[in-house]
Formats: sequence, structure tokens, C-alpha cells
Amino acid sequence: MEEKLTQIWQETLGIPQIGIRANFFELGGDSLTAVKLFLSIEDSFGVKMPISILLEAGDIEKQAMILNNTDRVIDWSPIISVQALGDKPPLFCLFGRGGNPLTFRQFSEYFGEDQPVFFLQSRGLNGKETPMKRVEEIATDFIREIKKIWPEGPYRFCGASFGGMVGLEIAQQLKANHEVVDLLVLFDTYGPGYPKFENGIGKYKKEMNKFGYYVNKHLSSFRNADAQGRKNYLRYYRDFVPEYFRIKKSALGEKIENWKSQREIPKEIKEVIRSNIEASEKYQPRSYDGKVVLFRVSNQPPGAITDEQLGWGSVDISELEIHEVDAHHGSILFEPSVKKVVEKIQQYL
Repeated sequence: MEEKLTQIWQETLGIPQIGIRANFFELGGDSLTAVKLFLSIEDSFGVKMPISILLEAGDIEKQAMILNNTDRVIDWSPIISVQALGDKPPLFCLFGRGGNPLTFRQFSEYFGEDQPVFFLQSRGLNGKETPMKRVEEIATDFIREIKKIWPEGPYRFCGASFGGMVGLEIAQQLKANHEVVDLLVLFDTYGPGYPKFENGIGKYKKEMNKFGYYVNKHLSSFRNADAQGRKNYLRYYRDFVPEYFRIKKSALGEKIENWKSQREIPKEIKEVIRSNIEASEKYQPRSYDGKVVLFRVSNQPPGAITDEQLGWGSVDISELEIHEVDAHHGSILFEPSVKKVVEKIQQYL
């Protein structure tokens, strides 16, 4: 069992020698690599394991124990206990459009044993449920799950990108039932109508703006990564990003030409992404009687008209507190930015 698993890990990560106690993430594994790893495990052993199991079984030895225990039922739940110790109100972390909770892994590692942390993940990632296509519906479902763990407030949420929309709607529904929400954090979540672009800007300038933005982004990511991290970054942009934008265009009703990619994203993940895109496009935020903490990245979309509030100025929010982070949209929850973000959030807890 361990020998076969080791072979799968070596092929997936592109590393010739891996010890059975080597941690997946310390070897440079990321969310996309995790998907490929578990697809290979399913093909080889006929067992479908949730990606989130990496949080409790992050090495070959522990995964082999799970696979050897044929009596164990591998449960899937939209809520994942990352750190259940401590008597503080839990911090519930909400995913981006991909629905993958591993986005928050580095973020969660900075909290001590006195701060409970839970991840929420999209229904449908297990391939057995239909993803929801309305933010309001997703929020209602998550509230049911959250109350099984924390029946009464106060409640604390943080959401990355699309997850910020879901977090806002959860807070709205809880407040409507006279519950207490004392922390709502949005990580570079776009408000209504954002981003807007300059009218009349020439095609050449648009392309140059875009070129400069991505050069800056890639150089910054490379500077802050080791050799394996750089390899994973290149693989991510080769395999995932082109496919993601095809899925996005499809969800928005645009015609897709030559839908081919070097490596297919699993069907269940495609469906989750497509459903979350549809949900975000339809969602109309209501006024919010409470405080929202918005972390916005300094590097906004190329050519976008500057808006410090990222579109949230059009929504009636009682108090909007903004912090700018030197990062890009996809890197705010990764090193080196994430440490600074957590230090700021801990001031609210």
C-alpha cells in the first residue's frame, strides 16, 4: 500500500524520492496538485477521498492507514474542523469560486490553540451533490451546518473573494434572526459593478496595462517562492488558469472555441466553479447594519478605475474599514502577505 502510494505521490509531485512521513504541503503541494493526487488514488485503489483529508492525513503513512482501514467510512461534510480547541468564538473561513478550502491552509496555521478555526467548502466537490447556484441558498445551508458546531453567537466569518459575498449573506441572515455577528472580513471581494474600466482607452494601452500587471504579479510570486514553489506556480498557470477562464466564459453564456486543455479539471470541480460564478453574477447585496473589514490588494485589475472600496461604496454598510495589502488577488492568503493579514485580524478577535 505505502509503496504504491509513494509512487503516486512521486509522479504527481514530480519528486523522485519521497519519505512516507514527508508532508504534502512542505513538498510543494497545492490545491491543484491535491486534486490530481486524489484522482490517481481513486483510479488505483477505488476509494474516493475528499481533498480536505490532507488536513488530517498529509503524508503517505497516514493516507495508507486510512486506505487500509476498510471499515472506516470516509465522511464528506461542507464544514471542516481545522482547529477545534479553545473557548473563543470560532472563525469560519469561506472559499473562493473554486470552492476549495485549502486556500486558507497557511492562514489557519498562524492561529494558536486557543482560537478554533473551521473551513467551509462547496457542496458538489464530492461529486455526489448538486452545487447550489444562489448565494442566498449557499448561506442558508452553511448556517444550518455552523449551528451544529456553534449554536449561538457571536459569529465570526472571513471570506476570500466569492467567499466574502457568501459571508456577507450569512451575516445578513443571522442578523435578521437577531443573532450577533461581531466580525466579518472580506479578502479582496468585489462589490457591485467592480471593476470598472476607463472608456476610450486604446487597445494597445489596455494590452500594455495588462502586460505590466502580469509581469509584476509573476515576478513577485517567483521572488517569494522556493524552487518547488516556482515549479508549482508554472504548473498552475499551465493547467488550471486557462481552463478556469473557459469555465467562466461558459457560465456567463459566452461561446467557447477549441475547448481543449493539457490536463482536464475534474468534472465536479468544473461544476462547482460554474455554479459559484453564476451565483456571484446574480447576487445583489443588501444594506448591512454592521461592520465589514475589507482587505484589498494593492495590485488591482489592469486598467481598472481606482476604487478604494472595490465597489462596496454603493452598498449601505454601517461601517466599512479598509486595509491595503501589498499583494495580488490570488496571493493575499499566501506568504509573505498572509502573516501580515493574520496579525491585523487578531486585533479584532
